[in-house]
Amino acid sequence: MTQMERSLDMKVLFTPIGKTDPMSISERDTHLNIYDASMMHICRFYDFDKVVMYMSKEICEFDEKDNRYEIALNFLMKYKGKSFEIEKVRNKEDTDPHLFDKYYDEFESIIKAQIEKYGNDTEIYVNVSSGTPGMKMALTFISALSKYCITALQVSDPNRGRGQRKDDLGDYDVEGYWEDNEDNRLSTPERIAVLKTPNMQFRIQKESLLTMIDNYEYNAAYNFIKDASARLDSSLLELAEFAKERYALNKNKYLKIQKNNNWDFIPYKQDGRIELFEFALLMNIKVQKKELLDFCRCMTPFLYQSSMMILKDIYKINLEQYTDYNGKLTRYKLQNDQTGIKILSILDDSYSSYYSNRIYVDTHLTQAQCINIINRLETDNRKLINALNDLDEFRQELRNQASHEIVCITQEYIEKTVKHPLSYYINCMKTILKSLNYDITNNWDSYLKMNQYIKDKIKEI
Repeated sequence: MTQMERSLDMKVLFTPIGKTDPMSISERDTHLNIYDASMMHICRFYDFDKVVMYMSKEICEFDEKDNRYEIALNFLMKYKGKSFEIEKVRNKEDTDPHLFDKYYDEFESIIKAQIEKYGNDTEIYVNVSSGTPGMKMALTFISALSKYCITALQVSDPNRGRGQRKDDLGDYDVEGYWEDNEDNRLSTPERIAVLKTPNMQFRIQKESLLTMIDNYEYNAAYNFIKDASARLDSSLLELAEFAKERYALNKNKYLKIQKNNNWDFIPYKQDGRIELFEFALLMNIKVQKKELLDFCRCMTPFLYQSSMMILKDIYKINLEQYTDYNGKLTRYKLQNDQTGIKILSILDDSYSSYYSNRIYVDTHLTQAQCINIINRLETDNRKLINALNDLDEFRQELRNQASHEIVCITQEYIEKTVKHPLSYYINCMKTILKSLNYDITNNWDSYLKMNQYIKDKIKEI
């Protein structure tokens, strides 16, 4: 069987080796009792493709003396009529095998190496009954908390603590012990239990996932769920992917995922309206996450898109009809109708020294032009005009620093630089959105509703 063929359903046991392995020998009432120790007993009742044995310095010395662990497993393979690969991980520097902390990282690294070698579908089993207390505890935690699918196996003592240990570790009669091993009888009972850790298993991971969602860390949540896909329902991965793509403003991707799952997280789905609202929600999240540098940089595109929509929806002026294929306002198009002539008059009056006798009004249409036109048009909606102007002033004060300088933008820095607290500018954004008939009352918490849905699904795990 090739490695590629084996990797399709590869089963690997990782086991520390303790002083009791490979067989447990004790004396009770002058009678010698010999049974499988934990590692041997697991291999007797489970069919593995590979057994990885971890050996501390002391165990390495026993192994080098007589190869007792491999010999015992070879006897077992012959008895079962089935073979498996044996790998020894020798750590001759491990002179203090009772410490928990060092084993967690070391054992996890060994297990990860097996998965990387044979593929993510590899079934990993760990023996939590052999080795020192520190080794057992480390494997118990790894099996419960790992992102990989790991089954922890626990073996009960065949003597139930009765009898006195009676084996010579320095002169180990592996062949004789095997011949007298009580577990070789056909009636031998299985003493293995799958370690159940329902209270610990996934509790820390679930709490971490919930925190990621609360903090809008969708990339991290997606990667975590993807890595733990063997344990999780695929719908949870799709939810995380949807949130990740939504946060990235990848409209085509998140709308497709939403449609495929019949979700309804996006309040507005029409082209032209969806982009502005989702962008505004993202800006609000940037403030909550204290990512104020990004918030400042986002102000220019928000003002451009919103002012273009205000001109089109409220004033019925579509500036795009006066632009060429590059998006530049042109004089000859503006001069074709009365609305265009009025706009050209406003621009010439506002920027006379710059625009004089040019074919193009500017190199490209800007939010400054749009806001200037709105300011010069007759309107009674001073609240909207003030919101636009205050946000544009905010932009002018902070965007250059945010875009062109290495600077730390904090809330304190912003509120020292501009006239109003940060919350005021969020309210200005809401004012603009309301004027464009966005339902702020019911939809401003759209991300929170989505997050709650995802968190409820996580809690169901």
